[in-house]
Amino acid sequence: MTFTTVLGSFATSTTFSATPGTYMYYVRDANGCIANSSNEITIDPLPALIINLDASNAIINCVGDDSGVIVANAEGGLGSYVYTLQDGAGNDILPTPIQITPGVFTDLPAGTYQVQVDSGDCLTTSAQIPVTEPAEALIANYVVTDITCSGSNDGMIEITATGGTGIIKYAISPQLDQFFDSSIFENLAPGTYQAIAQDALGCFVLIDFTIDDPIPVLLTIVGGSIFPEVCEGDSDGEFSIDISGGNLPYSVSLDDITGTYITGTLTQTQFDFIGLGGGDHIVYVRDALGCESEWNITFPESVLINPVTAFI
Repeated sequence: MTFTTVLGSFATSTTFSATPGTYMYYVRDANGCIANSSNEITIDPLPALIINLDASNAIINCVGDDSGVIVANAEGGLGSYVYTLQDGAGNDILPTPIQITPGVFTDLPAGTYQVQVDSGDCLTTSAQIPVTEPAEALIANYVVTDITCSGSNDGMIEITATGGTGIIKYAISPQLDQFFDSSIFENLAPGTYQAIAQDALGCFVLIDFTIDDPIPVLLTIVGGSIFPEVCEGDSDGEFSIDISGGNLPYSVSLDDITGTYITGTLTQTQFDFIGLGGGDHIVYVRDALGCESEWNITFPESVLINPVTAFI
């Protein structure tokens, strides 16, 4: 048996570098004593390092969200895998995404990614994987109509929503979990509200708005303006009123709701009534939006002289 020294001398142990295959080794000491051959040792080739990708959640429901997920699972190589997320150009994503579980990348914005894996002996990169989002963001514009006449509870909001995904539905407080196909909400009382426009994937726009009640029409008697009819039948009574609130110009009618209304100027708030008989009167008021109110005016009774002939 002929030996060729391939390792040189060693003390008690040594390490061989070998390619895949089946081997036996012999040991010869300094005195030329040869040990029996070893058992056969087979060195298997390492399996190739591959990366399996799970892109089932690489979809963002709402434009602008950071909710994409990429899951990479490496096989082969020596193990002890180190996963690195890169962009489509091969640049490492910075800051480095946190991997709660190795190979699981979460909270990703839309974009193109790839995963690089280092197993110590091999370095390989996955195929590129896109994280997608809808083409258009959900946008909601709205128009609020305040209450026309104080107390009428006819406020309204009309929402115009575009973008998003699928059918858009709408809800309004206090039942924000009840959605409707219609984007118009009517007969609203004064107050502060929230409305929601939500698409088929749950993306939503929250709207805060207020329905205002107009200042109600108020009527006061102008101080010192009441002059009663002294004697019944003289028709010389008079009084003046001052109106506030509502919307100018005002229109007034005395004692007849269906009668002729006198409309004041754009700034007129005082109206005078003359040629009146005694007793209470009712003033009917309409503002520029047609809001109506009526006011009872306490007016002195006239003096009626009714002589009676007495025979003595």
